[in-house]
Amino acid sequence: MNEKTVDKYKLLTTDLLGAGSFAKVYKGIDTTNNRQVAIKMLPKQNILNDKYLMEGLRRELSVMQKLKGNNVVRLLDTLESSNNYYIVQEFCKDGDLGTYLRKQQYLTEVGAIRILTDILNGFIELLQQGIIHRDLKPANILVHQNTFKLGDFGFAKCISNFQRDVMESVVGTPLYMAPQILMRETYTSKCDIWSIGCIFYECIFRRTPWIANSVPQLLNSILKYPVSFPSYISAEAKDFILKCLEVEEDKRIGWNDLYRHPLIYQKFKDHVDKVINMEAQAEFIINELRQMIVVKQIDLLETFKKLQVQDNQFLTFKELQLLLNEIDPKLTRQQIEFVFNMIDVDMTNQINFLEFQRCLQQHRVRLSLQEIKPDIVYENSPLIQMPKWKIELKKIKDKIEEEEKSLVKLFKQFDTDVNQVLDLVEFVKFLRYFNSKISNEDASLIFQHFDKNCNGGIDFLEFKSTFESQL
Repeated sequence: MNEKTVDKYKLLTTDLLGAGSFAKVYKGIDTTNNRQVAIKMLPKQNILNDKYLMEGLRRELSVMQKLKGNNVVRLLDTLESSNNYYIVQEFCKDGDLGTYLRKQQYLTEVGAIRILTDILNGFIELLQQGIIHRDLKPANILVHQNTFKLGDFGFAKCISNFQRDVMESVVGTPLYMAPQILMRETYTSKCDIWSIGCIFYECIFRRTPWIANSVPQLLNSILKYPVSFPSYISAEAKDFILKCLEVEEDKRIGWNDLYRHPLIYQKFKDHVDKVINMEAQAEFIINELRQMIVVKQIDLLETFKKLQVQDNQFLTFKELQLLLNEIDPKLTRQQIEFVFNMIDVDMTNQINFLEFQRCLQQHRVRLSLQEIKPDIVYENSPLIQMPKWKIELKKIKDKIEEEEKSLVKLFKQFDTDVNQVLDLVEFVKFLRYFNSKISNEDASLIFQHFDKNCNGGIDFLEFKSTFESQL
């Protein structure tokens, strides 16, 4: 018998798509619509007797249920019989990336970038869900009608659901694993950036950056020999790979900068703009809180003690929400999420005390009432004191006057939704038109300076009168 009935699906036992130590994947058919599917069959006796495998199964289902994008393999159904568990997922008829690369006689850098783009599109959704893949390799990137999709989330880490010590476990495929995992050190979502760098390198050169027969040999090669490039590639591609394959995780490129990299920026401009908008709003909130802390004379160390944050060294979203609402009760959940995501640098869905302290220091927020530092920079003369954001605004004002720009035309140019008001996002774009390097913090302070009635928008009268007034 060549097929097996599993609920509404026909499992084609002679059409094996793949097999691992604990599961087999078969081609199947959804009898209700005649659609081809992939059915992963896992024998219960293997799973129930192994706590690690059971965790992996639960993890895979938990992750796949959250992912709906075009560049991830979608979960369609889950079933159970007396002997087996079944995971029904989207069928990818063209195999995996490893098979695809073997079939290609030659792949240009442009072709490799197209594959990279699909992979990074898939990761946008993973990042939004707080998920680390941890086992990214060509065999786990499936291909369907020339679209590349992230799959096999058995090792994926949905950070919010597991203890931090899981992050120290060794999982995945050694040739694509970050050195932090190989050395059993704590790692973050940047481990996936390392894997992306290895895969992009392999797409171009048809081999991994380092070749080894064992973990110690691989680790020794990574630490001893820098990445080499067998043939010519563009400066942008080379720089991208080197930034991904930085051995020290602190020095490795982060996700936001990755999507801004010149190699791929144009393909992800909309995503980058959304991230910038989110950062600008988070900066705006932190600066509002900063002013509130001064006005209300709030001692954050005392607040921490009330929440007992320092006892466990971690701040959950709920605790941050309590803390920020104590400072400003009008903050919405979405606004607090912006702030939380900006502080949570290692994407563990928990803020450790050092992360919080670093964020406060970066924005010159006092941790304690005894910790008062001047927020002043000097311009020209040490006797003349001017905040940095005012210096930036003065430069922009001078540039507008020098180029004889019309304030009316500038306002209309950046009022993209034509509602006669510049919101924070539009205003930041206006500022960066004249100074692309202006920080989110300075931009948000300038926005507050223009927003005279504090309604979250700048009308033309506010815009004009502020520019015409003396700084």
